[in-house]
Amino acid sequence: MKNVPDLVTSRGDGRNQGAEMATIEGLLFGALEDLSQKERKDFKFHLRQPYNDFCRIPQNRLEGTDESEIAKLMVQHYNEQAVDVAKSILGRILRNDLVEDLTNKISEQTGPEPQENIQKHQQKLRSHLKGIFTRAREGMSERTDEQNLAMVFTELYVTSGCEMHKQHEIIQIQMDRGGTEEPIKPSDIFKDPAGIPTRTVVTTGVAGIGKTFLVRKFVLDWAEGTNNEDIHLLFPLNFRELNLLKERRFSLAELIHASIWESKAITERELNHIFTQLQTSGNRDYKSSEIKILFVLDGLDESRLHLDCARGKKQTVDFDVTQPTSVDVLLTALIKGDLLPPARIWITTRPAAADHISRDFVDRMTVVRGFTDPLKVEYFKKKFPDETQAERVISHIKASRSLFSMCYIPIFCWLIACVFKDVLKARKKTELPKTLTEMYTEFIAYQITKTGEKCGLKKGIKYIQSLAKLAFHQLEKQDPIFYEKDLKDSGINFHKAALYCGVFTEVFEEVRKWKLDDDKGRMFSFVHLSLQEYLAALHVVMSLINNNRNVLSEPTLNVESLCTLCRRKSLQDVHEIALNRALQNPKGQLDLFLRFLLGLSLETNQNLLKRLLKLKKDDTHINNKIIKSIKEKLRQDICPERSINLFHCLNELKDESLLEEIQQYLHAGSLSSGNLSSTQWSALVFILLSSNDDLDVFDLKKYSASAEGLQRLLPVVKVSKKLLLNNCNLTEKSCEALASVLSSQPSSIRELDLSDNDLCDSGVKLLSEGLASPHCTLQSLKLSGCMITQEGCSYLASALKSNPSNLKELDLSYNHPGDRGAALLSDGLDPQCTLNLDHGGEQRLKPGVKKYICELKLDQNTAHRNLKLSDDCTKVTVTEEQQWHPHHLERFDCWRQVLCSTGLIGRCYWEVEWREKAYIAVTYRKIRRRGEGTDGCLGANDHSWMLLCDEHGFSVRHEDRDRVIDRRLTFESNRVAVYLDYLAGILSFYKVFSGTLVLLHTFESTFTEPLYPAFGFGLGYGFEYFGSSVSLCEVEDVQVSSNC
Repeated sequence: MKNVPDLVTSRGDGRNQGAEMATIEGLLFGALEDLSQKERKDFKFHLRQPYNDFCRIPQNRLEGTDESEIAKLMVQHYNEQAVDVAKSILGRILRNDLVEDLTNKISEQTGPEPQENIQKHQQKLRSHLKGIFTRAREGMSERTDEQNLAMVFTELYVTSGCEMHKQHEIIQIQMDRGGTEEPIKPSDIFKDPAGIPTRTVVTTGVAGIGKTFLVRKFVLDWAEGTNNEDIHLLFPLNFRELNLLKERRFSLAELIHASIWESKAITERELNHIFTQLQTSGNRDYKSSEIKILFVLDGLDESRLHLDCARGKKQTVDFDVTQPTSVDVLLTALIKGDLLPPARIWITTRPAAADHISRDFVDRMTVVRGFTDPLKVEYFKKKFPDETQAERVISHIKASRSLFSMCYIPIFCWLIACVFKDVLKARKKTELPKTLTEMYTEFIAYQITKTGEKCGLKKGIKYIQSLAKLAFHQLEKQDPIFYEKDLKDSGINFHKAALYCGVFTEVFEEVRKWKLDDDKGRMFSFVHLSLQEYLAALHVVMSLINNNRNVLSEPTLNVESLCTLCRRKSLQDVHEIALNRALQNPKGQLDLFLRFLLGLSLETNQNLLKRLLKLKKDDTHINNKIIKSIKEKLRQDICPERSINLFHCLNELKDESLLEEIQQYLHAGSLSSGNLSSTQWSALVFILLSSNDDLDVFDLKKYSASAEGLQRLLPVVKVSKKLLLNNCNLTEKSCEALASVLSSQPSSIRELDLSDNDLCDSGVKLLSEGLASPHCTLQSLKLSGCMITQEGCSYLASALKSNPSNLKELDLSYNHPGDRGAALLSDGLDPQCTLNLDHGGEQRLKPGVKKYICELKLDQNTAHRNLKLSDDCTKVTVTEEQQWHPHHLERFDCWRQVLCSTGLIGRCYWEVEWREKAYIAVTYRKIRRRGEGTDGCLGANDHSWMLLCDEHGFSVRHEDRDRVIDRRLTFESNRVAVYLDYLAGILSFYKVFSGTLVLLHTFESTFTEPLYPAFGFGLGYGFEYFGSSVSLCEVEDVQVSSNC
């Protein structure tokens, strides 16, 4: 055979075009020569059939032709696509050996794709995609309302990790406060922090969170050349549209052309050549690939394809990129890496479908978490250019727990903006909606008006009623997707549906040229699950009020549905049925439906829907009964997620009595585990999770320093970034609960302080199970003073070897690791991790604060002359006669006070016994020694802290401000304990009785100088307190109690 000119470099060159076609003709002739007579007959038969967009070769042209003539006819009809047609037919007649031979010969003839051609393809694709992706429709707006993407796009909060689909998506996002992870820029989605090569990224996010908008922005940035310029070719595919092709067969190039109209600027043959070059390169690394390609697969959760990606890796199989096969097989091979191994894949999906792809095929998981609080403000400022209106809207949303928690979801922000604009325009002085039900009710009322303007009010109402019925039945089936038949069954004319586009969106935004039947396979969905659930609840209410029909009681074959076997019932009974069904659903799939159903029972909401409902008499007494029933449920043992939703239900019913109770406790500062019921605990969790307060740092001591407090507040703990659980009387069971939180996916905790809890080795063993989890991302762990020995250190070392990459600080001071424990930890920790083993020793194994016992002695050089020191300077007594003390500048001359000789800067504990009346204090050394001013009096200045003990009880003083400790003590004891944690800024005074410590008061401050224990008895010229004394005591075993 003659030398063949390069097929790629000759493209577009008229002088070489004839030679190129001649080469193709020769290759075809060679393949046809190897066919048997029957195979040639079958080959001709297939040539007479239509192929893709090309016309068939007429039968009379093929009659009597030999191999050479057939090859010539094919080149005349198909030009450079002739090879693809031949390979397709050869595959159908089972001559795959000739397909492979033809592929290899074409590859040999063409050689690698020149860089200049790739750049030309890139420029064409960028230009065409830019025209499409510059425009965007927000929310449920009509196509005529498309805007420039840059005008409507607000940055989204994207992080590493993944979401576990354990709850209803709305409940899940309300439980996840977000904001604790480092954000990822969309342009950095493939940049692994550890530098590991990344081929496939899966991005999860709940419905309406902005995944598709994120994809559109990514594609637009690439098309405009502002980001990810290393990508040569980017192909955005959408599972919604791929579903329509599931019964057809394509090569990869054909699928690209069928799905992305804008890609047709690159011919099928050119795509085949590029894909073949990548497939046969033997390279799997994107960065070293000469041609860099990214496939974006948006909306895996909407896929109806049979993707075989849920199982682990199999042995790599050969794949011919030019051969037609099913869309299922193509995408499966692409995701697994059997097809185009060096190409990158980006898949977006809702959390529930993420498990359809095995983690063996995924290099990185990311999550779209929607809007952070600052992004919410930015969004509404864009939507309301008027600053006064924007401020009013933002303030109102922040004041509403229900609305604010939902505003993590961009599409809900859009809905709020639409409703508020309409309300502010039509009723300037009207109060804005505060609950979800009020919000959606305003929205539906707006839609009735809008639809009525297009097709008449009567038809508009009928459309709402029909869609509500459809929403209810789809909720029964737990299916957000519906088809034209479902629309017809619900009484909606498909061809008039465009008049109703504000309430639901067509899944396919435009009709593609390759569609044979415009109506075939057309699918629809509600724009968000919350809208579907509202309409479903509306259908229940309309059926009951208008038709005296209880649709919740109608039998159905779906055992997971809402239906029960009861017959017609009152509104109260319908509420009870829905309440019980919602509580029985472990994933909370009926939680939002229940909220809406209860909210729609309010007269204010029914008044807004008077065109849909035949208004009945006031049902306040029915609402009061369901409120009572909800409160009874809250007293039962139900999971935190369900109890939180019940508080949302009470909010919809405008009942906040339980929340007001707990708020009173919080404001009064009298919160403790002993005086809270289970209902009040649930109320506290709801308040904390739904407040605007920053929960990045959670200090358990503000609420209840107890194991019960931790267990009750676990939902809050799970969303916090820094946990301060030091000195909270935690137990082994607490460690088990914390291990579960640390190993959850995702885990947001970065810093954990468990110091001063008697966890012992057994507790550390349980905690280590969480530390060893790959999901644990803890960076700082403080276990100071937790009675840990060598055994506990071995558990920690083993866990940290399993998961060593995150921890940067480990504090095990005031424990007893021993040399062996220290060695185990040093070997197991990352060299970058700081390990603190200071102040160790066997004495640290005593329970409670007594492990910090320190030896003190009184300083004779500071004692006032009316103070007598005795018992080896461990006791001071007030005497009427002055003692002989040598002159010293450190001595107090007016205040009857004495300091100890040692300044304290660590954790220290001591006990004293007092008689008559005494001041127990600590002070900086600089306290004034001359004169009777407040600078020299314990507790009367900013450099000393004092507890006054006398027959009337106790009071504390600092900066000359007194506070009486209002506690009724039922026992007699003159022993007081003092605990100082200098670095933590904690100074606590305890009453000691029968081996028990009862907390009297804790000062919290920032100490800047060593603190000296001190004792005092008033001014020196008085005649009081003679005989009063204070003795430093030997410490016995004690138990700590935070309650009096």
